[in-house]
Amino acid sequence: MVITKNHLKKIFIFSLCLIFVLLLLELVLYFSCLFSAKKIPASDGQLLRIMLYGSSENPEGETVSAHISVLDLQGTEIAVIERSWPKAYLAVDFRKASFLGKSYFFPEVIYGTDSVSVRASVFERHTGSFLDRYYIENGKCLTGSTGFHKKMLYRFYKFSTGRSTVSLAACDTGCYYGVFAENGLLTVRSE
Repeated sequence: MVITKNHLKKIFIFSLCLIFVLLLLELVLYFSCLFSAKKIPASDGQLLRIMLYGSSENPEGETVSAHISVLDLQGTEIAVIERSWPKAYLAVDFRKASFLGKSYFFPEVIYGTDSVSVRASVFERHTGSFLDRYYIENGKCLTGSTGFHKKMLYRFYKFSTGRSTVSLAACDTGCYYGVFAENGLLTVRSE
């Protein structure tokens, strides 16, 4: 089969139409997020519960161990992670979606870092534990309270463009701490 200019033109037009339809679908989903944000409250409240077990030195370097609970918007545990991470301190990255002045936070990854500041290298983030697999399931965000909330929070998650990081370096071992969303900001405080 010989490909002619006419064939190439048809393929090009089909490709443009396909891209247009996909962009239009994304636009419709984005506007559904805007309308849903009127009905769904911001994710103010406790998002994570954390207890640091401590740190230890081994031939490969320092490690820090912790118990991490992912909470839904009512404060109920939906996942628990207990493990150790390389490095001396822990930090958590969150995805952030903002619609109509409301902020929605989604814990993304917890990782070890050598720094007490919230800046981490890309390598440190990628050696961490990705948390979304514990609360994103079948097109739903399990942190929501109803089926509608779970579906819409999943859409908010997909459209999240912001990032926020909290450092757990100031947390004492053996004490429970919470990561709280309040007025569009994240804070860490003891429970």
